[in-house]
Amino acid sequence: CSYCPSYLHDGSAKWPTASEVIDFCQYIKSYIPEKKVIIEFTGGEVTLWEDLPTVLKQVHQLEIKPSILSNGTKSVRWWKEITPYLDRINLSFHPA
Repeated sequence: CSYCPSYLHDGSAKWPTASEVIDFCQYIKSYIPEKKVIIEFTGGEVTLWEDLPTVLKQVHQLEIKPSILSNGTKSVRWWKEITPYLDRINLSFHPA
């Protein structure tokens, strides 16, 4: 999108690996097991991360409440696939 900084377009900002994110979530959950943990995945546009569905499923299994911030541009089929693994979906609107 035109409002995003150039480093999100030029490929210099790399996505983390799925295992890095899952390991981080496991660490957080083990550190505070008695607390409700909510983690929000944001971007750029986080739905462009090809590992997101896999990560959401695994984070959900850890009893962590995953949420995402998205511009909502993915297909209805894609949203139906991941919504069972989400606690919240925050959609943004940018008229640009």
